[in-house]
Amino acid sequence: MARAASYYLKNETTGFRNDCSGFVCASLDRAGLQLTGSTRSMWDRAKAEGATHRRKLPEPGDLAFFDNTYDRNKNGRFDDPLSHIAVVVDVEPDGTIHMAHDGTGRGRSTLTMNLHQPDLRATEDGKVLNDWLRRKRPGDPPSARYLAGELWRGFASPDDMGLR
Repeated sequence: MARAASYYLKNETTGFRNDCSGFVCASLDRAGLQLTGSTRSMWDRAKAEGATHRRKLPEPGDLAFFDNTYDRNKNGRFDDPLSHIAVVVDVEPDGTIHMAHDGTGRGRSTLTMNLHQPDLRATEDGKVLNDWLRRKRPGDPPSARYLAGELWRGFASPDDMGLR
């Protein structure tokens, strides 16, 4: 699954939506697994199958889910659950997680997150631990969160979702 997602960082996902869940559907399909739908429906399926988890160190190929990555309902509040999904492609020994995703202002790209330090953008020596996943907007409340580790909801293991 991680290899399939990495493939689509450089190749078109023809026949799939041009957003984060379409990217994941294309990656799953390339890996021989069938699942379609939205970020929310994929989370619901994973949860129903007992495939969700909150381990700080996922496996490559796991799906990562995020809340409040943008104001989907345009009401100015941080009340938009399950707004983004990505595929884990690598996990470093220090816990830094690299994911492949689509549907942001950067298009298809990699996303970095470290759940050991979810609210830290980078180390003193400049190593990025958490990428920005939500744009700061005028009027955001002081409690607003923007980094991947802050917006993370959980992981799901496709192998445990009953997909074939």
